[in-house]
Amino acid sequence: MAYDDPLLILPDAVLCRHASITAACEVTWKGSKAYLGWSSLILNKVWLDTETNSRVIYLGGSASAQKIYNGFAARRNINEADLAMVEQIGKVLPGWVTRAHGSISKWEYVTLDHKKGYLGISSFLYSKLWFDTEEESVTIVTGSQQECLDMYAQLLEIAKQHALIHDSDDLPADLQDFLECDEPLSPVCVTINGNFTLDPRKPLSDVTLPLIEKAFRGLGSAPVYDFHAHCVGVQKDVTGCCVHSDAFSWLHPVNKIKQMLFMKGLGVKDLTSSTIDYEMVHRLSLLNDGIAKLLPSQSMKTILLPFDAVYTEDGKLDSKRTALYVPNDHVISECRKYPGMIAACSIHPYRKDAVTALRRCRDAGVRLVKWLPNSQFFDPSSPRCTPFYEAMRELSMTLLCHVGGESSLTFCGTDDELGNPLLIRKALGKGVRVILAHCASEGTAVDLDDEKKPRVPCFDLFLRLMRDPKYEGLLFADVSALTNFARLPCFVRVLDQPSIHHRLVYGSDYPVPCTPMVVQFGKMAEAGLLAPTDVQILEHIKDANPVLANFVAMRLAASPHTGNTLPASVFHGMPSLLGEDENLINERFMSMAE
Repeated sequence: MAYDDPLLILPDAVLCRHASITAACEVTWKGSKAYLGWSSLILNKVWLDTETNSRVIYLGGSASAQKIYNGFAARRNINEADLAMVEQIGKVLPGWVTRAHGSISKWEYVTLDHKKGYLGISSFLYSKLWFDTEEESVTIVTGSQQECLDMYAQLLEIAKQHALIHDSDDLPADLQDFLECDEPLSPVCVTINGNFTLDPRKPLSDVTLPLIEKAFRGLGSAPVYDFHAHCVGVQKDVTGCCVHSDAFSWLHPVNKIKQMLFMKGLGVKDLTSSTIDYEMVHRLSLLNDGIAKLLPSQSMKTILLPFDAVYTEDGKLDSKRTALYVPNDHVISECRKYPGMIAACSIHPYRKDAVTALRRCRDAGVRLVKWLPNSQFFDPSSPRCTPFYEAMRELSMTLLCHVGGESSLTFCGTDDELGNPLLIRKALGKGVRVILAHCASEGTAVDLDDEKKPRVPCFDLFLRLMRDPKYEGLLFADVSALTNFARLPCFVRVLDQPSIHHRLVYGSDYPVPCTPMVVQFGKMAEAGLLAPTDVQILEHIKDANPVLANFVAMRLAASPHTGNTLPASVFHGMPSLLGEDENLINERFMSMAE
């Protein structure tokens, strides 16, 4: 139906009461003239006004607001019985949910992860799919509206298959009939993840080459180092790798969909294949090889990250809380097959054999240790870590530690208090070189330096550490995941801090760049980081090689405030962090200067 122009329909007395009026019309209420309207500022509101009084008919989502407005507008003659029927909609979505979310467009009362609650979509600055119970509100995914709608539909289908939708709270049939919308909602057509239709080893179209060459300009012939690429595996009987069973069960649909997204990004087609763990590493090597075939003078070296299991405070394996396990031996063995890959290790510091395992990895040539305290459930400031730090210092090894919130590896829960950047001072105090992953660009944490203990952005705590002169030469950071659309504000702030650029290293956070829901070049252009004309070219590159596309986007990104970009040194890394000798360091930087 065509909406009447509110400015032409409504008297000033009514216009002044409501913001963001989407539609309005003149109606009859109790035999007198009145005005029906639909406003959409944060929450959608349908209201009925006379020139002296205002009555809210509905407050909540835009889809229902549109239906309600259209239903009444078609009748034009409104009575108390009509309003009473519509107000039943409040039984579906209680006030404590509507107050928690802006611009709610869809919802349903379901059971997910064995909890009853409200599944819904909000679309204000960006779209968000959430699940609320009376105890908590969980954000399932953030992204475009279509992506959230598609995942919402999948979750509802899962709930229906398992009889987990509570029909008693559905709208009455007569109300559904009354609210039939004259204008159907836009159809949803979305690809959840990348198709990667092209072969990364084949040449890309000529239209992409100028942008790729621009990204590599100034880097010389030295390789680009990716300090942050994840290895994943599922074949426990073959490689020892495993993912918690909750990640594969439709009884835990949030986990299931996350697992599906990442597995598709990793190129997985058949989880039951006995060679799948090897194929995932091989695919990453092909993506790296594709760069060298495209530009023979360029190459990518990737530090491949394993992931240790969870251990209790007394050093016992805790398989129930282990979301992911990728053994060090598997990563070391795979990296020996591919010249462009460098093995890291992951060792939980509470293990009884933690120091022994560290020495064994060092003997195998490993120089980098990867931690994710939020999901591995340990405190980096705990005295239990002291022997491990002392051994790391003795062996001249570097710690790559996740800091800030964690939103990917959540199959068994997380404790984001353990991602507080200030907790890493314990390692620095023992003389350990530390790389802070993602520049702590997500979440908040308690400011342990303030006696009032306020919560502040993790990024602010990160900057405090980086600006402390006593950590110069010890503390570094990687820029992995900063192309994630939710982290773009922090990416801009990193670009605007040139005083720390010499201590940054590049990381892709692979397979995250393979996930369009997370890495959206259009969002980077909207944030002023990329030229709008580059977006389609980057998408074309991404279809063939998401690792290359992420590098190009990171290399070309410029602050909308200062015009700063990341210097070449970020992409060549710091060889000393990997234990390379001084001659190699000098050779690397001589190549950069050429």
